[in-house]
Amino acid sequence: MARGLVRTEESKQNIGAEDDVFIGDIRDAESIIPAIQGIDVLIILTSAVPLIKPGFDPTKGQRPEFYFDDGAYPEQVPLQFLSYSQLFLNLSPFLFIF
Repeated sequence: MARGLVRTEESKQNIGAEDDVFIGDIRDAESIIPAIQGIDVLIILTSAVPLIKPGFDPTKGQRPEFYFDDGAYPEQVPLQFLSYSQLFLNLSPFLFIF
């Protein structure tokens, strides 16, 4: 059996998921508990989503500048999930896919 974790209800609906996909935020340890309880293996497929800096005006023909929310940088996301997972689980096999 496989489970999934997404950030929003919209994402859950986009992948056509049912009870095997949970909604949570890896920056909030409590929100991921239902998704990871009772699992034997953890495979992390994650991405960080950059945000456009406020004030960007596409009509000026300039390139936008991007940033990440605190704790949401690409190198932080999987490590944060792993640290939370180790608090709740006794898992040895992990697979990270960036």
